[in-house]
Amino acid sequence: MKDISATQSKLEKQQAALFELFLDRRKVLIADSLAATRSSLFGLFRNLGVRPSQLFLANTYADAEELVLKQKPHIVIVEYDLGSRCGLELFQKMREQYPDEMKKTLFLIVTNNTSQSAVARSLEEDIDGYIIKPYTLEYVRRVIIRTTTDKVRPPLYMQIIEMGKQFMVDGDFDAAEKMFREA
Repeated sequence: MKDISATQSKLEKQQAALFELFLDRRKVLIADSLAATRSSLFGLFRNLGVRPSQLFLANTYADAEELVLKQKPHIVIVEYDLGSRCGLELFQKMREQYPDEMKKTLFLIVTNNTSQSAVARSLEEDIDGYIIKPYTLEYVRRVIIRTTTDKVRPPLYMQIIEMGKQFMVDGDFDAAEKMFREA
């Protein structure tokens, strides 16, 4: 049991170190209609080492969209229900306009919407993480570090799935099926 705890602790330290390297000069967009959420996430990223000049806050979909165009953030944390719009729309727009950059962009949904349809829709869009309110900052920190680590160094099965997706885009469905079966 001690060996498992020691290994888990070592892994968490390695992930934290990798995350610290990842954060260097990264831009973060936090889009949420609640000032308390924006403030707590701003503080979390400050504590993780992000410079205030690299943190951008939006309280509306329009503001978030404008900041995406101007700042090209590397990490986007957006409320599922962002005013009259859905945060997933921002993800879809970014994926359409910046397909290459989105492969490197960490995109997380933060929400109190726990409906099955909201969760399913988010998962279908292939977002990097889904954080349900209320949350602790420690939980958010762990999710962000884990999802960043998975994005920077994806597990082998995710690499194989991505290869399968690329085969599908290229029209090679037999090769895609083979990759998916292997994963």
